[in-house]
Amino acid sequence: MSFRQLLKIGQRWIWIPCLLILWSLFARLVHLGTWPFPSPWLTFQKWWWLFKDGNLLKDIGASLFHVGYGFSISAIIAISLGVLMGWNKKVFDYLNPFLNLIRPTPPAAWLPLVVFVWGIGLLPGTLLVIYGSFFPILLNTINGVQNVERRYVNAALTLGLGKRQLMRNIVVPAAFPSILVGLRMGFGFAWMVLIIAELIAVQSGLGYMILLSVTTLEPESIIAGMLTIGMVGLGLDQLFRALVNKYILKWQKGIVI
Repeated sequence: MSFRQLLKIGQRWIWIPCLLILWSLFARLVHLGTWPFPSPWLTFQKWWWLFKDGNLLKDIGASLFHVGYGFSISAIIAISLGVLMGWNKKVFDYLNPFLNLIRPTPPAAWLPLVVFVWGIGLLPGTLLVIYGSFFPILLNTINGVQNVERRYVNAALTLGLGKRQLMRNIVVPAAFPSILVGLRMGFGFAWMVLIIAELIAVQSGLGYMILLSVTTLEPESIIAGMLTIGMVGLGLDQLFRALVNKYILKWQKGIVI
């Protein structure tokens, strides 16, 4: 590896030591009541203890299950409805006002009602994940279908393709990059909403771990949980991008999500 390559890598990751230095200074100056703000070293020690104990892996696994379950349901419904609304103007005109009515309501606003109706457990968290990830997927799917070039559609109709063949072979593949962008955005929202749900409505996962750390007065565990949430979310996002760009969109040059 050349010096120029090492310099490029260093420039890319210089924010990590800078963040640790600022964090260390902040920990020396700030107190949380009678407790000092956790330093990077204490936080890492706590994170490593949680990892070795196995509790952190259990919480990560629980959160991944929750988000995967809810996001899968959301993606199926949102893509199906988005294709229908994007292709059929009557359906779009009928459903769009209702969807625009509920879309501005943040997922956190639904949380008290969901807990009141269904109580504490997996179902409230799943419903919130579905709601939080639904609209980014839906809107990108509608946009992708509506922007399919008409010349492709007209050429397919000229060749005698039926509606199902037209949708399967022309419309959905042409809208696929936009759908994938929606899936990526939707998963990011799903991950954030899940953590909010786990803080209140779900008794497992990384959000619940942070809640327990508050009750046991362990600020280093809170920060360790927050860092874990960020790292897992970043890792999943980068994995999704890598898989999509390498295997799914490799046939469309110049398109990268």
